Order: sequence, then C-alpha cells, then structure tokens
Amino acid sequence: MSLHKDISVHLFWIETEDRTDPREYADSEALLSSEELTRLGRLMHEENRREFTFAHALARAALSRRAPHVAPTEWIFTRESLGRPTVDGPSVDPPLYFSISHTRGLVACVVAETAMIAVDVEDASAARMTRKLAERFCTTTEIEALRDIPESARRAEWARIWTLKESYTKARGLGLLVPPLGFSFVRPSNGPVRIVFGPEVKDDPAHWRFAERQPTSRHRVAVAAAAPFEGPWSLVLVEESFDSFPCALRSTGFEVTEPGR
Repeated sequence: MSLHKDISVHLFWIETEDRTDPREYADSEALLSSEELTRLGRLMHEENRREFTFAHALARAALSRRAPHVAPTEWIFTRESLGRPTVDGPSVDPPLYFSISHTRGLVACVVAETAMIAVDVEDASAARMTRKLAERFCTTTEIEALRDIPESARRAEWARIWTLKESYTKARGLGLLVPPLGFSFVRPSNGPVRIVFGPEVKDDPAHWRFAERQPTSRHRVAVAAAAPFEGPWSLVLVEESFDSFPCALRSTGFEVTEPGR
C-alpha cells in the first residue's frame, strides 16, 4: 500500500496598481539581472514595464524566502526551449522551481520543490469572451457549463476556465502545443476541480492537482501541480502575500485533497 504524500506549493502575489511609491519600484528593479533589464527595456508601455518588474522581483524574493541563504539578486535564471523560466543557480538542496504570471493589477509566483508547477492569473473584468474564442479553447462540456450560468457571471467563469487551462499547459512546459480541446475541467459538488483528458492528450488525471484563488474582486488565480511519483498525494497550497518590498509575509495554509479522499 502506497503511503500518502503531500506536495507543498507556495503562492505569492502582490497587487500593482496601488503601488505608486517610486522607491518601491526602484527597489524591485534593483533586484533584476542584466538580462531581465534588457527585456524590460524592450517593453513600450509603462503598465507592462511595472508588471514585468514586480513579477520578476517577486520571483526572486519568493525563492529567497524558501532559501534564505541566497540573496534575491543571486538567482540565475535560464529559459527552456519553449520559453519557460527555470532556476540555473545557485545550487540549493532540495532544488527549487518556480512559475510567474502577471495581468493588469496583479502579479503572482509559485515556488515548490517539484518541477511541474505553474500559476496563471487573469483580470476577469477585462477578460474577452466571444463565441469563436470559446469554441477554439473550450470543450463541449465547458461551453455547456458557460451556457448554464447567468450571462452576468460568464465573463468571470470564462476567466476561471482560462486560468486553469493556462496553468496546466504552463506546468507541462508546452504552452499551446497542448491542444486546448483535448482536456477540460470539471468541478464536483463535493470536491476540488479535476482535469479530464481526451484522446488527443496523453496524460493521467491522477498525476495532477489544481487550486484556485480569487485574491481581489476581479482577479482569478489558478495553480497546477503534478506529482513526480506514483501513488496518492495532496497539494498543500501555502498562500503568502507581500505588502511591499521588503516586508513581512502573511501566511495561511490549506489542503486540497485528491478526489475521493
């Protein structure tokens, strides 16, 4: 009989629109590497520059929260062939993995000791939903779920579906190479959201857990994690938020169990 295991994923997020103190932005920019500063310099819009800066500074601060002996400026990042960022140094034991996401008004990062993790955030108030988009990215089951809810709630539900799908494809490190119509999400009445695969996607739902959060009235957050082992397991999501850089963390932990536990 397999022992039940837990995988802890630490979620960090900050709101960006109210951060108007130029010193806070400068302190965050000072954490970035020369490569990140080069990428920052290519961004034309101020809002995009702020989101990029806070997201990458948050990733560095979050990693150092999990490995306090490494300063935020010391982390070295590289990008996989399809663009997913990963830690390239310094070496820490156990190794750390991260994922970042940003949208208008919010940036988020997850850190864990397992590689297949991801976070996605969306601004539901700005989510664009059309029939063509839904038919391109949503399965029949998901489209029917959208039709069954009041029209006033569809934009938020669309954002929820989108974040879940994005979190999964990002965790796989494959992006849109994973056919969006090849998997869907269902929410049982008595359990957490589950992923269901069609024949187009070769994967096992038992490997995956998902968690959702709504940190503000308009933002949706989805976290995906896969176990690197066989057997029963739970995702333990530790939600943490920064008020400013640097700051004390507010932390709470909660457990998302596998279906049927």
